[in-house]
Amino acid sequence: MRQPRHRRAIRRGDIRLIDDRRLHGIVGKLLKDQDVADLTSRQEWLFEQCVLELERRWRALPAGQRCSCEYCVPGTYIIP
Repeated sequence: MRQPRHRRAIRRGDIRLIDDRRLHGIVGKLLKDQDVADLTSRQEWLFEQCVLELERRWRALPAGQRCSCEYCVPGTYIIP
């Protein structure tokens, strides 16, 4: 019988290790979940940290390599 996987808390440093596609996916999933029910405080924190990390990465890239979605471009997405 398989043992259930235990989730560990995500820390700010862990978010920096997640690739861009997965960060976009997390943000999209949390936005979809928010349409159904209010996010928990942990989910809100994760959402905010993911958006901030995407913005940080956007600033670090040269202009030709930047993503232009609303989560990456600083100032285009207001975190609720």
